[in-house]
Amino acid sequence: MKPRANRYQNMDWVRYVLATAVVVAHYDILTNQDFPFPISSGSAVGIFFGLSGFLVYASYERAASLRHYIASRARRILPPYLFIVIGCAIGFAAISTLPPLQYYTDFAFWKYLVANMAFLNFLQPELPGVFEHSVVTAVNGSLWTLKIEWVLYLSIPFFCYVVHRFRGAFDYVIAGIFLFSVSYREIMQMQYESTGNELYRLLSYQFAGQMVFFYTGVLAFRHLEWLSAHKVQVFVPCAAALALAQYVESNLPASHWQSMLLNLVQPFAVVCIAIVISISKPVMASAIRSIGNCSYEMYLFHFPIIQLIVLSGLPDKLPPAITFALSMISVFVIALLYNKSHSFVKNRFHAFGK
Repeated sequence: MKPRANRYQNMDWVRYVLATAVVVAHYDILTNQDFPFPISSGSAVGIFFGLSGFLVYASYERAASLRHYIASRARRILPPYLFIVIGCAIGFAAISTLPPLQYYTDFAFWKYLVANMAFLNFLQPELPGVFEHSVVTAVNGSLWTLKIEWVLYLSIPFFCYVVHRFRGAFDYVIAGIFLFSVSYREIMQMQYESTGNELYRLLSYQFAGQMVFFYTGVLAFRHLEWLSAHKVQVFVPCAAALALAQYVESNLPASHWQSMLLNLVQPFAVVCIAIVISISKPVMASAIRSIGNCSYEMYLFHFPIIQLIVLSGLPDKLPPAITFALSMISVFVIALLYNKSHSFVKNRFHAFGK
């Protein structure tokens, strides 16, 4: 089934809400503030993966070939990603404690460029002499999700091959993926609790731990016609399941079985709710269309922008609410300017090529 673009008119503002959740969470970490937001950063990232699964599975079904599918993903993901990685690497010589020549010849500079351009930012998250005294010394703490995004993208062709090989097994394969994902996450969490090794906690959020979010989106697209006809019947039970899960997590004794159930119910419910909202009657559709969607750019750009604001000392000079508002506005404006300029250049290039 091929989707029509006008079916998802709420998805842009849903993604804006999710991007804002991540920006607020990172702002709180970097400034030692506590501005609340109703959606946690972890949930927002998971829902982003779920929406990606919904859209990317559709993209794969429409693609003429595997090469075309990968190229379409690269055109969407790479330009702003490479812009922020290379831009920070080159531009942050101005704020490094090292002289420019030493900065550009430092091994850490080149390791940062190579590792981050290869989506392996965990190998070198810092630039030499940059943000050394910040709460978090990483240049951009948001980039860790991009390698997971790519692995999830590349899992779709293999998933489709398995489903095609075993005809009629779509829902069973999805169920197997869910079981694998929640089991993996629980095992990593158990290892973290028993050893105290931070590596296990970090591993629990990697590719396998995010599959339940992503493939909930795939499942939703597969059953989109049914979902579109039963939005209320899906939304209400999912909202009730989230409330019950929150109660269980807060009030009942913890157990591994309970944790596995929560790791399944919560991702499934939040992704289904986000998709139901996305395909429901449009809200603010004309306003969103006039602005465009720069939520991805907000996600990519916000961390170094907030780092620079902290480095400038503004949080110590201005009231917290003013600094917070200034940071949010700066992130949105810079993301929007990049998005508009990139679209302009791309359209001009296409027009020139005709």
